[in-house]
Amino acid sequence: MYLIRLQMRRLGGRGPRRPQRRRQVRHADFPLGRHGLDAGPQPQPGSGTNQLEGVSAVSGSDAWAVGNDSSYLNPGASRTLVLHWNGTAWSTINSPTPNPNDLNFLQGVSARSGSDAWAVGVYWNTSGLSRSLIVHWNGTAWSQVKSPNPGPMADRLSGVSARSGSDAWAVGDHDTAVSTTNSLIVHWNGTAWANALAG
Repeated sequence: MYLIRLQMRRLGGRGPRRPQRRRQVRHADFPLGRHGLDAGPQPQPGSGTNQLEGVSAVSGSDAWAVGNDSSYLNPGASRTLVLHWNGTAWSTINSPTPNPNDLNFLQGVSARSGSDAWAVGVYWNTSGLSRSLIVHWNGTAWSQVKSPNPGPMADRLSGVSARSGSDAWAVGDHDTAVSTTNSLIVHWNGTAWANALAG
């Protein structure tokens, strides 16, 4: 059995407008089988950057990878990026991009089954504030789900873990003022996401 080491960079930083890129690297080892991650090229939909930040596998024929891509024609904006592995090849799946004229990132994903997966990240709204982003896969399509934004200046989600259809957690951070960043933990109870840590 071979292993591939996947490096995932976390976007972070303070301030309401743009995240600073931190060179914080996390590693995860994934087995390479006969038709594993080495089976052909991955889609590169963006003419500028194509960056993956998180991965989650349900089985050898059902895995998701999430991140963002951008165009050379609009370098100040990025779209959410979702790739799906069907056991043979990776393909790009349409995903919500709340504000296509600014930055949109997916940074974490958790898949429980072929009809239940969550991905989280951050986007900048039309007022220039970063807001938490949560999207859900129902077996047919990805859709944006309302997410908590307790910070008046900036809210970001970077990781998610789903245990059941009524129990999922996502984590990140939020800014209460300039240079003041607190933890952000939100919980899915089967009906809605709610802030589970008031920081």
